[in-house]
Amino acid sequence: MAGHPYLELIERRAVVFDGAMGTQIQALELTAADFGGDRQLGNNDHLSLTRPDAIEGIHLAYLEAGADVVETNSFQASRIRMSEWGVGDHTREINLCAARIARQVRHVCQNRRDWSDRWDRPTCLMICLNLH
Repeated sequence: MAGHPYLELIERRAVVFDGAMGTQIQALELTAADFGGDRQLGNNDHLSLTRPDAIEGIHLAYLEAGADVVETNSFQASRIRMSEWGVGDHTREINLCAARIARQVRHVCQNRRDWSDRWDRPTCLMICLNLH
C-alpha cells in the first residue's frame, strides 16, 4: 500500500519549503487599493481575495526556484486577527481562497512539460487551520 506522497518524499530526501511571503509581498510595492482599501493596507492574507494573481506569482517564483512545498498565504488568518482588520466574517473565505491559490499553482507546475523531470514534487502544504 502506497503512503502519502509527501511522507514518501521526506523519506527519500530533504524537502525544500518556500520562503517568507511577507517580504515577497512587500517587494511588490502594492497600494492600499491592492489590499482592498486603506483599512486593509498591510493585511497580507486579505490579498488572497483582492490580488490572487500576486499571491500566485509568489508561489510560482518559489516553485521555479526549487521549492517542493508552498504554504498557503494565511499566516495570520484567524478569526481573532482578521477581526482586528474588520474582516473577521471573511476568515473562512480568506483561508479557502489561500488554499485554492496554492493548489492551482501546484497543479499548473505539475503539468508543465518542461518540469516533467523534476516533478516528483508532491504537494503544496495546506496550512489553513483557521477556518472558524
